[in-house]
Formats: sequence, structure tokens, C-alpha cells
Amino acid sequence: MAFRELQWLVSPSPLSPGHGLHDRAVCSTLHTFLLQVAKRVQDHTTAVGDAVSPEMGESLFQLYVSLKELCQLRPSSSERDGVMALESFHRWFQPAIPSWLQKTYSVALARVQRAVQMDELVPLGELTKHSTSAVDLSTCFAQISHTARQLDWPDPEEAFMITVKFVEDTCRLALVYCSLIKARARELSSGQKDQAQAANMLCVVVNDMEQLRLVIGKLPAQLAWEALEHRVGAVLEQGQLQNTLHAQLQSALAGLGHEIRTGVHTLAEQLEVGIAKHIQKLVGVRESVLPEDAILPLMKFLEVELCYLNTNLVQENFSSDDDDDSALPPCGIWALRRLPDLLEFCSTPTSTARAPWSLAVFISYTVLLTLLWTHTLTVLEEVAASQRSSSLASNRLKIALQNLEICFHAEGCGLPPEALHTATFQALQRNLELQAASSRELIRRYFCGRIQQQAETISEELGAVTVKASYRTSEQKLRVELLSASSLLPLDSNGSSDPFVQLTLEPRHDFPELAARETQKHKKDLHPLFDETFEFLVPAEPCRKPGACLLLTVLDYDTLGADDLEGEAFLPLCEVHGLSGSEEPGEVPQTRLPLTYPAPNASATPLASDPQTPLSTGDPILQLLEGRKGDREAQVFVRLRRQRAKQASQHALRPAP
Repeated sequence: MAFRELQWLVSPSPLSPGHGLHDRAVCSTLHTFLLQVAKRVQDHTTAVGDAVSPEMGESLFQLYVSLKELCQLRPSSSERDGVMALESFHRWFQPAIPSWLQKTYSVALARVQRAVQMDELVPLGELTKHSTSAVDLSTCFAQISHTARQLDWPDPEEAFMITVKFVEDTCRLALVYCSLIKARARELSSGQKDQAQAANMLCVVVNDMEQLRLVIGKLPAQLAWEALEHRVGAVLEQGQLQNTLHAQLQSALAGLGHEIRTGVHTLAEQLEVGIAKHIQKLVGVRESVLPEDAILPLMKFLEVELCYLNTNLVQENFSSDDDDDSALPPCGIWALRRLPDLLEFCSTPTSTARAPWSLAVFISYTVLLTLLWTHTLTVLEEVAASQRSSSLASNRLKIALQNLEICFHAEGCGLPPEALHTATFQALQRNLELQAASSRELIRRYFCGRIQQQAETISEELGAVTVKASYRTSEQKLRVELLSASSLLPLDSNGSSDPFVQLTLEPRHDFPELAARETQKHKKDLHPLFDETFEFLVPAEPCRKPGACLLLTVLDYDTLGADDLEGEAFLPLCEVHGLSGSEEPGEVPQTRLPLTYPAPNASATPLASDPQTPLSTGDPILQLLEGRKGDREAQVFVRLRRQRAKQASQHALRPAP
């Protein structure tokens, strides 16, 4: 009998207030009818056991709901004689519960599959950025919640287990939806040449997952967990509901968070392709274009693409209602809606007006920006390795790195320094600084390094030289008194050496008119007393430049072959007495300089021939200079330095690192 007819039986007649359920005859009839219903339900469920068919399960559910509503029309205790049979009516339907739960899940799954298959992955509107399937999925979940409220199983312990099943199925549907919507995106974008359209679909997918995350978060309210907790408090162990239902929910939310981050990864990969193309184009721009102008297409690309994400991704993906910023990683302080402002800041560094920005954002955006930064560094590193011999291309890459760092940092509102200044960034920055330098600047840096090596050398294992140097500003004359050398290595077969010293002012391009000078050769003497004076007519200005030095090369004279290297000493000209203009006239102090060796030659293929050779193999400056085949000055310098390094490597003694 339909609920409508049952309701007629229990409703008072509008004409006779004493009729209806209050009539003893009606109550007796209803009692008899309910007993018949109970017997038929029990007979059927006993006969089929757990194998309740979907059709019968649907009929039983409708009957259960009708009887439950009938039971809720409670008369007074003196008038309940005929309704007593309803007190435990739910037990008649207990075998049908698995069928009801399975039917609820199957219907919802079919609706989800159909909704995804019909979804074209376009936003519903300007303000609603998810697609149709997300709306259909919300409806499915609402229907599941409605079914759970209809069921409202009276037994507390069994009601808890039924709720667990509803939550489990809902969370499983959520993850199934994620798989289906990603497959749908792949299907629609396969063979799609328009990368913007493919990116738009990915944005919609991420938005759909975010909408799903919001819906799943409402399960406790929709399934009345709080009321359930009060009902089961006496029959469940303390914390069982928390450990079961809330654990299920948190697991589902974690899975959705992973799916959202995976979508963000895919978006980042699409951006990475464009970044790589623009960096490759950067080095091919004609030489007449200024480096600052050459990087504009790259920065414009970032502006357009990131603004696109700003327009097409819902803000909930990148914001959080949690006020606890400590739960976020150090670099989790980006907000996607601010990307146009960040890029505008990069293009207009003089701008000062900045609005206060919130620091709490969703972790996915941190992942997106970190991925983009890491990939950008990798691309720059690869392109820089292929452009080692081009100072022009390297200079453009250096300026691009500087601007990208500013863009991603954004005056402290973007990625923090510890996230930006990775080991890769620092190595790339050093390498580009060298690669972008002119050959003369590299030579200057080489001598700065040797001067530093000289200052750090204490051991006199190779011997030492003693000099007195002074500069007379009025005469623009550098005076060098080479006094002696001591403890030289015996490089001849007779256990001695024939030493002499070669004096040059370096770098040569700063002192082009000054030829090298030499001392007299001393036969078989490891502690020669030279006591010779040399004067160089030179302005003070080049002597004060970084790297300017007096190079003292101690050689062992050989009649038949090339002279052997005893060692080198570097006296920085900026420290010469009289060059600063503040020294008082008087006795010029002696300076004792331990001899040093140059770094050994690289054992691998030179850098310019093999782009895979790391800069740490051998001296990176010499490798860069050696790669500049068309620069005669660089090649002459490298040959001499390689010759000195080869001479040093022929001796068994090595200086301490």
C-alpha cells in the first residue's frame, strides 16, 4: 500500500473529529495490515538472504521510508494500541541495507560518468570557473546525503557503520571523478594544436577539483556527524568516530590536494615549454639589440601566461582560511591574483606604490612557482653551457637571470631568497658572470685570483723571492729592487739550478708599452743574490686597477731546451709604497713572496670543444678564454698560462691546495 493511502488511514476526518487513527476499528485494521507487511518482508528477506535484487531493494526502501514516516506520526500513549507493531519495524529491512548502499553508489557513479563524458571543460561563466560536471557531481553528493537522511537508521551502532559506508563511497566517487575528468581533458586536448586551449582545459580541471574539495568538506554537516556522535556515544569506544569518519575525510581531502597539485604540475610543464623557447630565442637576437630589449619577449610571455592563470583559476586554489602561517613552507607566500602586479613591478622598477598583501596561500601555488623557477634555472643552465664562447649571448642570459630573480622575489612578497638562491642559481650566476665578461676582464680576474692565491700562501716549499718596490708619482716611475731568491728547487740533474727572474707588469693590455725584464742568470745556485734594480715608466692609474701586479717568474736556465719553472710570485701594485700617495718618504720595506704554481691544466677536453665539460675542471677562466678562438689576445695569454701549468706539472712537488 502506498504511503499516501497509509497516511489517509491515520489522518483525522475533516468531517468527523473523532474518526481516523483514534477509531479503534481503524487501529485494529492497521495493526493487522502491519503484521501482514512484516511477515511478507521477513519471508522475502529470509528466502533471498543477502541476494536482494536491485528492483526489490528499491521497493523495500520505498516501503521502509513510508513506514518510518508513518512511525513518526506518533499518537498519545493511550491511543497507540494499533501502532505498537512499528516500534522495531527497521529490523524487517536489515538484510536489504547492502543492496540500498550499493544501489546508491551505482546510481551516483553512473551519473558521474555520464556528466564527465558530456563535459566540454569550459567554465560555466565569468564568476563560476568550474564546468558542468562539477555541478552534476555536487548534485550527486547531495542526493547521497538525502538518501542517508531518509534512511536515518534507528540502531545507533548500525547507523554508525552505515554512515562510514556512505562516507567511504562518497570519497571513492571523488577520486574516481578526478581520474575521469583528467582522462576527459586528455581526450579533448589530444591533437589540439592550440596550447592556450589545452591550458584552459587544465585550468578548468583544477577548478573542478577545487570545487569537489569544497563539497567534500561539507560532508560532516550534510551527514549530521555531530548528532550521530551523540547517539553512538554510549555504544562506541571513545574516539572511534573521530578515528574512522574524520580519518576517511582527511584521507580524501589529502588525495584531492595531491590531484590539484598534479594539475598544477601539468600547468607548470606547459609554461616551461614556452619559457624554454623564449630563452632559446633570446640568444639568437641580432647583436644590435640591447640586452634589456632582447629579454622583453620572455618577460611579456610570463606576464601573459601568468595573468591567464590568474583569470582562469579560481582564487580558492591559492588562498587559505587557515590563519596559521606556520603550516606553510617558507616560500608559501605567493598569491596568484597578484602576478600582474609582480610582473609590472619587474618592468617598472621605479614604482613604489604597493598594496599590503596577505601571506597565507594554498601550497599548490608554491609548488607552481617553485617548479617554474627550478625549470627556468635548468633551461638557463643548458643554454649557458652551449653559449660559453659567446660573451654577447652570455650577457643577455645574465641580464635575463637578474630580471627573473627580481620578478620571482617581488620586493619580498614572492619567493624568499632561500628559495631563489639555490645551489644551481649560485653556480649559474657565477658562470654567467664569467662568460659575459670580455677577454680582458677575464684576464684581469685571472690575476686577481693569483694575487689572492699569493696572499693565502704561507709555505715556502717552492722557495721565495725578496723585493723592494716603490712608486714615484712626480716621475710616474715604478722602481723594483730584486734582492734575492732562496730555497729554490734543484731542477737540474746535478742537484742544482741556474736561476734567473723574469719581471712583467700584468695584465699586459694595461701595460702594452712595457717589455718584460730579466735578471742575470746565476749558475748552480739555489739561494741567488740578485741585487738588481729595474725601473718602469708607467702612470699611476693602471697600477691601481684590480688585478694589476708585478709578476716575478723564477726560471731555471737550460742551454739546450726550454727553461724550467721554479715558481711564480705576484706583487699587487696597489700595495706598492708610494702608489696610494699617503706614504711618508723614507726607507722602502722589503717584501718576501713565497713562490707558487699555477693550477694544473684540465685533463679533459677543453670547455669550448666539449660543452659537457664542467667549469670546475681546470681553471674556468682559461677554459673560457681558450674557447674564444677568434680572439688572438686571449689565445696568446692562454698558451703562456698553459705552458706554465705544464712546466709546473712536470715537477713532483705540488703546492698545498
